[in-house]
Amino acid sequence: MAENFVDVMKGKKESIVCKLSSFTKDLVKRNRHILGQIIRVILLLTKQNIPVRGHTEERSNFMAVLQSHALNDPILADHLRNGKENAKYTSPDIQNEIITLCADHVLQCIITQCKEAGYFAIMADEATDCSTKEQLSICIRFLTVNEGRYELNEKFIGFVTCRSIKGVNLAEAIVEYLQDCGLDILKLRAQCYDGAGNMAGKYNGVQALIRERVPLASYVHCKSHCLNLALVHTCKLQCVRTMMKTVQDIGFAFSYSAKRLDAFATELSQDPVSRAQMDGRQKLKTLCETRWMSRTDALTTFTQAFAVVVHALETLEADGDDKAGEHVRAILRFEFILTLVACEQVLSSLVGLTAILQEVNFI
Repeated sequence: MAENFVDVMKGKKESIVCKLSSFTKDLVKRNRHILGQIIRVILLLTKQNIPVRGHTEERSNFMAVLQSHALNDPILADHLRNGKENAKYTSPDIQNEIITLCADHVLQCIITQCKEAGYFAIMADEATDCSTKEQLSICIRFLTVNEGRYELNEKFIGFVTCRSIKGVNLAEAIVEYLQDCGLDILKLRAQCYDGAGNMAGKYNGVQALIRERVPLASYVHCKSHCLNLALVHTCKLQCVRTMMKTVQDIGFAFSYSAKRLDAFATELSQDPVSRAQMDGRQKLKTLCETRWMSRTDALTTFTQAFAVVVHALETLEADGDDKAGEHVRAILRFEFILTLVACEQVLSSLVGLTAILQEVNFI
């Protein structure tokens, strides 16, 4: 013992305290490395919109990518093989916690930038998600200065589950969420929604209720939504509605039947002109139910493949498909062809305008 003491004092050996300290540092460094790899995998999956989970935890996308990283990382490989079951940091609960922490960090960075800007605007819209719950999406817009130039920032900050779609409930939800994020509601200078009564109503709409609290928060009706409404009102003609329904029915008919899709593909392979016009697309597109401008691509595809559609339907009719016969007679009518071409031309010419209206820098 005395010899060890002398050696430690002379610096020939490390003391027990130093050894313990060194072991602790190495352990911390190892654990941070492992946790860092786990976080990188989760960020990769979330950035690429790849589901983290799988049918089982062992066969999930998360474990597959993590094990792939472990092939070139001995420390991570040893951890996955020999780590304690209660300290592997790979459980769904840990995954959710890491995702939540990352989301909170991103949100805090956005809020910090917004506070530095001084004033801000909000954009919000409600919709029903796949679980039939009303979700209100909220975005903020603010100016930042970069190298002496002002830049307009448009950031999504979260979804809010709504108890009701009445204007008073939506307004309360928006104000409460902004306050929870740490934003001063009195710094609000503009609010942008669609033209629905519960959002744009003069007395009980969200914009009116928020302006009671913040008089300087001017309301702006979403310009892209205005264009969409103009198209909806303009296209109330029966011939347009009939044409749209026919295109949708035929799109569904070819999309959900292997036999009909095979007939379409066969005809397309024999028509080099239509194949070139479709630019690699192999099937028709269905119409968007709400956004009329999103119908442009579907109508353009249908117009380009019109000859292919006709020949495919005629082939199917000859093979005993009565529904195909009804479709081919409907699309060969002059009124249908004229309406299809006219609508496709009008909508195509407005695609550029729609893109401009949806740009972040559009004011």
